[in-house]
Amino acid sequence: GHTVEKRYGRVANVTVHVALNQLRKLMNDLIHTHGAPQQIVIETTRELAKSGKDRKRIEKIYTDKAKENIDINKDLTDAGIKPNYENRRRWRLWKEQECLCFYSGKHLEVREAFSADCDIDHLIPRANGGFDNIDNQVLCLARFNRFKGIRTPYEAFAGGENKSVDWESFEKRLIEWKVPESKK
Repeated sequence: GHTVEKRYGRVANVTVHVALNQLRKLMNDLIHTHGAPQQIVIETTRELAKSGKDRKRIEKIYTDKAKENIDINKDLTDAGIKPNYENRRRWRLWKEQECLCFYSGKHLEVREAFSADCDIDHLIPRANGGFDNIDNQVLCLARFNRFKGIRTPYEAFAGGENKSVDWESFEKRLIEWKVPESKK
């Protein structure tokens, strides 16, 4: 006779093993009640295969982010701005950049940062393989985003073509700012 391990394979991760056993029991009950399905598709989260310590760390990140969202929602409401995903992202970038336009270094008042005068720009344009996440995004005056187009900041501003951006000042700001290394 075949052992269960030989028949179904061995799962070394205890969490995954327990989850699959619970799924097997559920499926057996469903089959008993409703008959065999034509197809079964299983999707799991990446976190399922993580160790308990890693899952706790990930859960803490999620909890901290949720608390941060509550605080940002309050700040947005106090500023008369509707709390939503887009505005929270804009607020994070604005604060991360010390309330300055990423390219020109001009101070942005809260109303300006949340107006059509400002854009969220992709440092490495998506058309060139850049990701659509906050690590690849900056808040800037819309005119600089339009000038930059689908170029990198270096391609757009280092040659001195746009006199509104002094490349040396821009580099100095990047060194001094506490922005993530991915944006430098």
